[in-house]
Amino acid sequence: MISTGLFRRITWMSCLRPEATPTRARAIIPAAGVLFLAGVLLAGAPIEIRPDSTGPAAPADPADAEWYRSNEDFMDLEPLDSGPGEGWALAVQTTTVDGDRRVRREVRFLYLEGDLRGREETVFTISGAPREIRRTRETDAGWEEIFRVSFRYRPDETLRSVERCGPLGCILVRYAPPGLPGLETVQGPDLTMGIRYDSSARPEYVRRERPGEPVEETWYEYEQERLRETRVVRGTEETVRRYADGNLTLEETRRGGLLVDRIRFERDQQGELVRRTRETRTQIEIEQYFPGVDQGVIRERRRDGVLLEQEERLSDDIRVVTRLQSGEIIFRTWVEGDTPVRREVYADGEVVQVEDLRE
Repeated sequence: MISTGLFRRITWMSCLRPEATPTRARAIIPAAGVLFLAGVLLAGAPIEIRPDSTGPAAPADPADAEWYRSNEDFMDLEPLDSGPGEGWALAVQTTTVDGDRRVRREVRFLYLEGDLRGREETVFTISGAPREIRRTRETDAGWEEIFRVSFRYRPDETLRSVERCGPLGCILVRYAPPGLPGLETVQGPDLTMGIRYDSSARPEYVRRERPGEPVEETWYEYEQERLRETRVVRGTEETVRRYADGNLTLEETRRGGLLVDRIRFERDQQGELVRRTRETRTQIEIEQYFPGVDQGVIRERRRDGVLLEQEERLSDDIRVVTRLQSGEIIFRTWVEGDTPVRREVYADGEVVQVEDLRE
């Protein structure tokens, strides 16, 4: 059987990153991801429980429960001999089929400093897969339902859909049969998304719809098992990205069919980026990189041949970024790691102000 503990430990897996060849996960994995994704999309105040609900009941006999050190997310972190005790504690009770060890129902009671704070109930199918998860928690307004998740399966027990309902509405995710090309959808109050996979379980088309915004469509093309090109259309804007050996080499943006932006990426034999060239209708901007430099200039950015920015490495952790205008220094910024720590402001070639950025 698939335990709810396993579902809590699987994180949402995004397969739509253009930088890597996306693949489609097994149908059971995204179900757990829905618990995370929908939690983000539907975050907010809890929904009220039905009027006939009086709140969760504590375990009839604490001795019949398994006790764990826990946290506010109902996780069984470490076994306890008894409970509830101090801090967060969790009592887990299961119901099994007569003469069978398969769990049909699991209830988790969450305590803080000995006081009951929440309850989570999972109902399983005969085969041991989760069918429904409901969580309630004590608030100032009384016992309220936080979320409810429902799982639906095909006759062959593969996952068909997952629906998670929270305070702002419901998220419904439908899955195509595993191993077959098909369209999978995610429907929520602020987003409707469809994903079509090819026969190799890779997404070849993604459609996103949000209220009041243009529809966004993305097409993926592959060559020798690697991503070769993506095309994103959003309203009148189209962006095409081309890849070679997994690296982005070209990005072109058109509006109303006219090319408005082109970016080229050049790399050395080791795959390190050495040059980024951006062309618009009015200007050309070139960013030159110098990989392998321990001390000295590691990056320069020029527009129409005029130096705009220069980055210099002073040590492993310290860099200085100099910004220029019409050949004159405007300011210099010292960076430790990724954090700016000091800035000098210039006027007529002289330092007129020093800022400590760590304060």
